[in-house]
Amino acid sequence: KYMDELVNRSTGEGMQNVLILVDAEHQLDSPDTAQRARAIDEHKAWVDCAAQLGCDAIRVNCHSGGDRDENLENAARGLRPLCDYARDTKVKIVIEPHGGNSKDPDWLVAAMKTIDHPQAGILPDFNNYGGYDRYTAVTKSLPYAPAVCAKAMKFDDKGNETKTDFFRMLKIVYESDFSGVISIEFEGHDVDPIAGALKTRALIEKA
Repeated sequence: KYMDELVNRSTGEGMQNVLILVDAEHQLDSPDTAQRARAIDEHKAWVDCAAQLGCDAIRVNCHSGGDRDENLENAARGLRPLCDYARDTKVKIVIEPHGGNSKDPDWLVAAMKTIDHPQAGILPDFNNYGGYDRYTAVTKSLPYAPAVCAKAMKFDDKGNETKTDFFRMLKIVYESDFSGVISIEFEGHDVDPIAGALKTRALIEKA
């Protein structure tokens, strides 16, 4: 009933629901079998919500870390059943680089190959790849992306982001086969969040 009302209100305002960022209590890539099972059940509810809202994807985390190969197998054990659950919907299950091994784009691509499911994907984030070159990381992630997260943290006096060259990054996005949504994410602390989001949108449009 709640989701029906949310659908009515959002569509009534001309909005299209695209993506839900899910931060659940239990981790899909947990080394503990019972924890993974709890995580799968928690995320199924969000698949249902996303399907009802008409979203393309839910974003999930895989930041348990640990041994790279073991973590890869655990991520597959957690995500594959969830992808199977979403099979009859248009909802993809996308991993964001969000800590642990998931900050490494090569690990993310390996996860896609290990999970080997049409519902699985990656949500590239301009600023979340740790010490890995962000431009190379986004390039590697784009083939699996239904959306791209254009994150801004801080702007200079010309309105450019100080960590990411948006002109270079969006050229990479537009020259790829990607055709999804570019989402605005402002995570700065020295600017009002609404003003920061609007500055991020203006920079995306300019680039």
